[in-house]
Amino acid sequence: MPHLLAKKQEEKTITILCVGTGSGQEPYSLAIMLNQAIPELRDWTISIIAADTSSSRLNRCQQGVFTTHEVDQGTPKKLVENSFENLDSTLRVEKSHRKLVTTQKLSLNTPIQSVPPVDLILARNLPSSFRSSHQKTMIEKLQSRLNPKGYMLLDRSCQGRTYEGLKALDNRFQIPVFTTLPGAEKPAPAEAVQEVV
Repeated sequence: MPHLLAKKQEEKTITILCVGTGSGQEPYSLAIMLNQAIPELRDWTISIIAADTSSSRLNRCQQGVFTTHEVDQGTPKKLVENSFENLDSTLRVEKSHRKLVTTQKLSLNTPIQSVPPVDLILARNLPSSFRSSHQKTMIEKLQSRLNPKGYMLLDRSCQGRTYEGLKALDNRFQIPVFTTLPGAEKPAPAEAVQEVV
């Protein structure tokens, strides 16, 4: 994040895409982290797109409601108190965090030009069971929506692989992290792209 923030200092906007978001744990964790740990971002425009193939999962994600069991797993008590509203048997993510997250139905088996250009892609939930050629095609689609000097975090099964137009970064967490190579072109705005069906 520090590298991304430095690159976006003038624009003060960051758009993040979470792929395979499920019921929303990843995008809301990210929203809470950005609000709590980096208070200087209050003056920035932050957009987190929670994308999934399932309408029912996206509907649940949009509500930002989780069971106490889901939230209590490894979440510090103080963070729960500061970031969630108690709704009797469930917990709802505070509005200040929810407003950063929008949902979008997305299948990587179809054109994805409806996704706006993004600065960070979290695609750690790409099925590792896919053939490498299929996985490569999906990553190329995601890359087509990545801004120059943007970052992409992938599934561990992508560790050690190479992708055209992307540079692998060394990191101590053993999570494959890539950035666009110099000279990468900015993606077309979502509203300016015509999808061919």
